[in-house]
Amino acid sequence: MDSPTESVVISQRNSWLDRGLTPSWSELPKLYARVILGVIAAGATAFGAFVAMAIGFIVTTGCFFSCDDPQPLIGIPLLLASVGLAAVSLGSLWWAFVDRHWRTVLRVLLFLGAISAALLVVTAINQM
Repeated sequence: MDSPTESVVISQRNSWLDRGLTPSWSELPKLYARVILGVIAAGATAFGAFVAMAIGFIVTTGCFFSCDDPQPLIGIPLLLASVGLAAVSLGSLWWAFVDRHWRTVLRVLLFLGAISAALLVVTAINQM
């Protein structure tokens, strides 16, 4: 009988998410293409996350060079979008280099995304 840890590893290895996504070492052009595409996607989404976070913070607080009227109804969704883009960026890197154990990775990304979204929103509201 398998231990609980072994059964989780085996079930994740046989998951529908893990079948057919990872090219073998004999398919090096596909493997290199996946790594290149994953890194490009991660860079693009990380840049988008940075821009959305910066604009969201400025719009939420209303302060850039001078303080104007804050607009949290526009800024807070931008902050939440930045968290989503950051999670997609990390997922792209995971897909590019590891591409296993997606159930665990998605749980971790959701948990960390929720915490970081709450911290971003609370910090932006405290700066108003």
